[in-house]
Amino acid sequence: FVANTLIVALLVVIITVVVVFPAAYSLVRLSSRWGESLGMLIFLVYLVPPTLLFIPMTGIIADLGLQNSKYAMVLVYPTFTIPFCTWLLMGFMRNFPWEIEEQAMIDGYSRLQAIWKTVIPIIIPGILTVIIFSFTLTLHEFVYSLAFVQASSDKTLSVGVFTELIRGDAYFWQSLMAAAAVIAFPVAFVYN
Repeated sequence: FVANTLIVALLVVIITVVVVFPAAYSLVRLSSRWGESLGMLIFLVYLVPPTLLFIPMTGIIADLGLQNSKYAMVLVYPTFTIPFCTWLLMGFMRNFPWEIEEQAMIDGYSRLQAIWKTVIPIIIPGILTVIIFSFTLTLHEFVYSLAFVQASSDKTLSVGVFTELIRGDAYFWQSLMAAAAVIAFPVAFVYN
């Protein structure tokens, strides 16, 4: 369960960061009201309850042949990490002094070099916040992983503990408490 959780969480974090940084950058750099309006619209997408998206996601997962696979979760989890993380990173980027980037381009950098050498080093706290948020949200997600994965070999911690360590009236308390510690310690460590 731990290995499956780490694989899913790392892939979701990578997908989230790769999509969120360019999205937040471009939305903040839009000079008109459209950037702010699109940012709020993206945040409102995050507020859509996951249970409302469950049926369409099930159809997409079935069409792609990813039923009963941990990669179904890798496909589905970014649907709720990307909107919030984009909005979150937009807040960090609004405080970035854009004159630094413009000065770098005047000094001869291309736009990509200016982003790589000026924007990213200053936005690192925001990127780390996105990584921590998407990692912990993926680590504790329950509904989609319960619905899309039935094979015990592909379950994540949050579902595997619940489905495998509780049998009717029998609770395997030692294993449940150990699993709770395994889930809680990484999150506490990352936040500290």
